[in-house]
Amino acid sequence: MITYLKKHVRLVAYLMVAVCFVLVAVFTKGGEEYYGAWSVLAPVMMFIFAIMTKNIIEAFIWGGLLAIFMMQRGEFFTGYMFGIQDVFMDADNVYLIMIFLLIGIFIAFLKKSGAAAYFANLLGSKTDNPKILLLIDWILGIVLSIDEYMAGFTIGASMTPVNDKRKIPREMTAYTIRSVNVNPACLNPLNAWAIFIATTLESIGFAAAGKGLSEYIHVIPFLFFNIIAMIISLLVILGVIPKLGGIKKAYERVEREGVAYPDLSPEDMAEEIEIKKGVNILSFIIPIVALVAAAFFFEFDMVLGIMAAIIVEVILYVIQRLIHTSDIISIAVEGVTDMVELTMILVVSLTMANAVAETGFADFIVTSLSGFMTPWILPVAVFLAFSFTEYLVALSWTLYLIALLPVIQLAQAVNCNVYLAIAALVCAGVWGASASFSADNGVVVASACKINLYEQNMSQLVYLLISLVISAVAFLVAGIIMA
Repeated sequence: MITYLKKHVRLVAYLMVAVCFVLVAVFTKGGEEYYGAWSVLAPVMMFIFAIMTKNIIEAFIWGGLLAIFMMQRGEFFTGYMFGIQDVFMDADNVYLIMIFLLIGIFIAFLKKSGAAAYFANLLGSKTDNPKILLLIDWILGIVLSIDEYMAGFTIGASMTPVNDKRKIPREMTAYTIRSVNVNPACLNPLNAWAIFIATTLESIGFAAAGKGLSEYIHVIPFLFFNIIAMIISLLVILGVIPKLGGIKKAYERVEREGVAYPDLSPEDMAEEIEIKKGVNILSFIIPIVALVAAAFFFEFDMVLGIMAAIIVEVILYVIQRLIHTSDIISIAVEGVTDMVELTMILVVSLTMANAVAETGFADFIVTSLSGFMTPWILPVAVFLAFSFTEYLVALSWTLYLIALLPVIQLAQAVNCNVYLAIAALVCAGVWGASASFSADNGVVVASACKINLYEQNMSQLVYLLISLVISAVAFLVAGIIMA
């Protein structure tokens, strides 16, 4: 029987999906606003399906369909299609998709001009030490963390080729980049994550108008997971913490097969570094500086910032004769094409996340926590409970919109330090962004490093679990001290 199940794992996965639909049909009613514990079923089913089949996109689709079936019954298919339309009609989602497509264009010009190849070759010629190369990835991630998408795409596209040549597994490259993606972003008051949370604190009445950022600054010292996860990744790079889990297996593959990528499919093959005549270090630095400067100039509107950087990039490369004016459109189209799969993953994951949120998923978790809270247990309970839910389905900023107010009210009711409770929720969201299959920045890093999203998530999991446990202990201790 076990052998049969292993050989027919996809069939078993589909049977599981069918059972979940039957359970929902029998034990729930359509049209409800709150489904309690049943709201957990769709994300759990999605997660198990992804583990069994390693097909992330299909897992998102089934999870979204089940959540919508729970609410709309026979109209679930049309409801799902309307859900996809809602994703495209939401201004924030359109903004995110535009960022992805524009960064695709930006990276395409970096590659076609030879600037990315020159930068990678320059770094590779300076050192053969894998630790130094990974340390460069780590530092660049912090420097460029003004925008996590920009950092993930730029570092991944630039450093993956040179890391490949030094036999650094792509799993390790991706883990390094992702560990300094969202984590430093929340520690920086000028980042979009911090600004969004600060604005939310104002909108729910916790902070006075214009005072959200000053209130958020009180939260930053308690962002234990962000700090610990970055330190853990640094210690892994330096060899203080040994290679474990999927990362260990990746290094063993490199020793055994001599390849940095997880499989031998053509799209995952190492890119050849082609150095064009006329390219120099400024060909890489000027566009990156333009990108950062434009982000500040346009007050972190990254659509405008990336578009401005692309204009600077194109003008520079035409002047340097690295590209011809007749090739500009074709290169841009190629950059957009490279982002199609990423955009598809984003759309189906957002559709699922929205549907799951409508079933009362976050409300169920908050309600479950409220019955037995004490001042010292609340922070660690909030962190662990929402870390679990965010791992199943990363709501990210939606989590903060839904849960910040009830968490603050819980903290005030039991006389828990409010800033510590807020930090616990923020860290849970960051854990989800770092670990979840549905996290958009995970999709970005996996795409930039040309590694399967499933492989990327699972290879880094052991280190994230270590960070999670240490962070939970930190919240428990802080809760006891400050109770």
